[in-house]
Amino acid sequence: MTKEFELDDKGNIVKPPKKKVLISSYSSGIPTFCPKCDSDRTVIFFGHNFTPRLIGDWQEKIRNKQTILCDKSEIIKKFTPKNQVTSLSNPNWVCKQCYNGGIVMSKKDRNQIFEKIEKNTESIESHKDFPFVLIMKEKPLDESIYGEIYIGMLDCIEDEKIYLDDVYEIDENQSSYLEDEYKKWDLRREDRDIEEFPHIKLEHVDEIYVCRYKFTSEQTWNVWSDPRDFFYTEDTAYQKIEDVFRKNEKNFENNIPLYLDENGNVISLKQIFEKESVDGNTVTLISVTRNQFDISRFPVFEKYIKKELGYDRCYYGLWKDENKVKPEYEVVYAIPSDDSVTIQRHLNLHDDLNDGLSQEMALVIFSDGSSKAVKNSK
Repeated sequence: MTKEFELDDKGNIVKPPKKKVLISSYSSGIPTFCPKCDSDRTVIFFGHNFTPRLIGDWQEKIRNKQTILCDKSEIIKKFTPKNQVTSLSNPNWVCKQCYNGGIVMSKKDRNQIFEKIEKNTESIESHKDFPFVLIMKEKPLDESIYGEIYIGMLDCIEDEKIYLDDVYEIDENQSSYLEDEYKKWDLRREDRDIEEFPHIKLEHVDEIYVCRYKFTSEQTWNVWSDPRDFFYTEDTAYQKIEDVFRKNEKNFENNIPLYLDENGNVISLKQIFEKESVDGNTVTLISVTRNQFDISRFPVFEKYIKKELGYDRCYYGLWKDENKVKPEYEVVYAIPSDDSVTIQRHLNLHDDLNDGLSQEMALVIFSDGSSKAVKNSK
């Protein structure tokens, strides 16, 4: 049956009045800060189609500071149905200062990410594919041979001796990357004078935790020390970048860098030059990272480049020189200059981000896509 429309005096169809959509906002009285501009002029609200039974739980999480504001488009898409502008399962938010917006996400606490397991061989071996966190027993300083915490992948356990690969040692809140120092090697292929390789005795371990996710050792350490890093580690944009780097790092050649744009796509040096050059001038890439081997701190570096330094774009690089065991993961920005004084100033600008370490070198890019490294003269 055809619907009848009301007509005006001129025979035109009279449009029905638009219905106002009421949106419910919520404030716990606790400031929430925009991840883009750090303003506290943010408004959290529930879309008009939001699932009513979830509202109370979300309000409690927000009051208890168990949430984080997310503005990553890939994550927002996961929680927003097609043809909808608001999420049905997560509150939305908007910043009245910069008009940024997104969804509210639950923080993960340590108990949701790590599982405590029994201290025995069978239990340890059953979790071999996941990263381990070993909390060591306290001992007098003159008797201590271990750090406070060890994080790594299980190589094997024999006679209650634990062997780990890709190991981080944490002692007095300082982490050291020990690589494969605690890995069990084939004695027949190594120095025959070595009777036993370094290991961790199970009797000296106080507690054992296993990460529920297949993170790298460095990611595990970052999430263990601050569970908020879990949110960034799960970001699909960063995961795409890490996937590309992981595929390339095993056979990576020294001094031949690989760069990706912010979408995780490979970008050539010539393409970077074309994007960043001003009036055809030479471009220089400056890294803000040191000794970074995964994506866990990428959001920190990206925010630093865009907010603190004021650059619109950043790039992600894989780089290895002859003095390094494995390639480093870099977050870099471009300056339209090859002036030596300017380059040296930028190389020594980011020490605070990397425990006082300055950058070792910059990469100067020419119009044809060729490049040269410029070392820090500090």
